[in-house]
Amino acid sequence: SILPRTTAQVQSLNKILPADYDRDIRPDDGMRPVDVEISAFIARVDELSTKNMEIRLDMTFREAWSDPRLRRSSNESLIILRRDEDIEKLWIPDTYFVNAHDVVDMDHPFNNRMVTIETTGRVSTSRRFNVRFPCGMDLTHFPSDTPSCSLVVSTYGSNKDDLKLKVTKVAVVEPGTDGPHGFLKDHLSEFDIISAGYDHPEVDVTVDTKNYGYVTIDLHLRRLKGRYITKVYIPSLSFVILAYLTFWMAQSAIVARTILLMGCYGLTCWLSVTAEGDLPRGSFTSSMDVWCGFCLTFIFFALVETLVVHVLQTRQDEQVREFRNPRTDESPIYRVKDESVDLVLGSIIEGDPVLSQVQEELVKSRGTDHTVYVNRGLCETIDKFTRIGYPIAVVVFVVVYAIGYSV
Repeated sequence: SILPRTTAQVQSLNKILPADYDRDIRPDDGMRPVDVEISAFIARVDELSTKNMEIRLDMTFREAWSDPRLRRSSNESLIILRRDEDIEKLWIPDTYFVNAHDVVDMDHPFNNRMVTIETTGRVSTSRRFNVRFPCGMDLTHFPSDTPSCSLVVSTYGSNKDDLKLKVTKVAVVEPGTDGPHGFLKDHLSEFDIISAGYDHPEVDVTVDTKNYGYVTIDLHLRRLKGRYITKVYIPSLSFVILAYLTFWMAQSAIVARTILLMGCYGLTCWLSVTAEGDLPRGSFTSSMDVWCGFCLTFIFFALVETLVVHVLQTRQDEQVREFRNPRTDESPIYRVKDESVDLVLGSIIEGDPVLSQVQEELVKSRGTDHTVYVNRGLCETIDKFTRIGYPIAVVVFVVVYAIGYSV
């Protein structure tokens, strides 16, 4: 510590400390518990890890209580202590952070700690910490979740008969406001702060037949979805729309349709895996899983529809056989496999000379007049209804998803 202290402060502290003052004995010992008021001012969020489900923040932690042994005349001045050797002469509550994974006592350029003693005997401490602790996240709504981070404060050795905790204020120090630091938004680019506070008063916990109280300092956040909208939602929806366009391609372009759909399916799978790479392992289904799952379902349906139409088209083409007229030795014509003359000729339309040739051949071979026509049939019917039903299903899903997960 390099901070100097004045002679007046040292003399004042020595003057108000009774000869029998013991820093190991709490105020009003044996009479009533000490009421300790706690306040916290969050200055900066250094890190918020979704994968580890924990947060690291910089905050100023303050405590205040009354010590009748330190009362003095109201004409005397306020005593401010900053050096550890002076502060260690006083009784200080044994509070600690129960669920903290790591606590760093800030000491640059000097120990960030201060104690003030008022003439009424009210003692206030202010200390700056960098704390890493768990942050509860309901990832079933990821990335529309609202994490809630709670820092639990309790006493290490003093039970409720000795000390009672009470949170009076929890706040985030915004830029331009009074406080030790300005809140650095750049450190929390993926989240937005909803509120900071405390949800409930002191709660009792029984350990070895003794009751200990604890309070919580809460920070409620909201995840910003802009990154996921541009990198997951829009690209995956584009692949679903691209899969829909294959229904308008010619049925004979089976290779092009299949390659396009397989590419859309593979890229959507890749988006789903990379988007959730920061999530912890667990048996839960996030809202992004639902989105990507339905996108894959739509694309897979388009792929199955393409293959089904191709199989039906192939079977119908088998009803038509190419042969050479044995009597005239003319160019190849088409004959029908059965008497129903249910003919599918692809691009051949009614009035085509080939159809007339088929009509004439049937009359010669069977002695009766048969009507030859082109049956566009089941394949085109499937494509027709799919072109209508597919976009309707996509729109319904997007609306239900947006309402259900409050996107």
